[in-house]
Amino acid sequence: MWRNVKSRLAGSLVVILLAAGCGSDGPEGALDAFADAINDRDDDAVRNLTCEASHEDIVATLSDPFKNNPIDVYEVEPRLRDLRYLAEGGDIVEESDTAATGKLEITVEGVPDDMPQEAQQVMDGVQIAFPLTLINQKDDTVKLIKEGDAWVVCD
Repeated sequence: MWRNVKSRLAGSLVVILLAAGCGSDGPEGALDAFADAINDRDDDAVRNLTCEASHEDIVATLSDPFKNNPIDVYEVEPRLRDLRYLAEGGDIVEESDTAATGKLEITVEGVPDDMPQEAQQVMDGVQIAFPLTLINQKDDTVKLIKEGDAWVVCD
């Protein structure tokens, strides 16, 4: 019984360290942890997995993608509360000792098929939530750098 408890605790510690950007297995581990943080809507983990320089212009976040929007999007379309970004980490396509580029595919769930035109217009004008602003929209890549001993996503 104690072996199972110790095993679970050790597994939990590894997950916590990866989410904090510590001990990640190079850029691959950081990219996977970043995708997991996006999927979990964990803004704190996302901050820990991104470089300090990228935190300057945070307006909208994963937990509140419509934050600071002049129009109350949820009043226009309450079903958008279910909006969710899903990330899937892919391959590292370029890598050096201190920088890398990785593939990160983002899909959006929770946008109603029958969304009113007014809500669509509001959606079109909304600023993209951090950290999605760090993803190159042309080729679905993110830049990773080594900051101290940890790999982090940076623009």
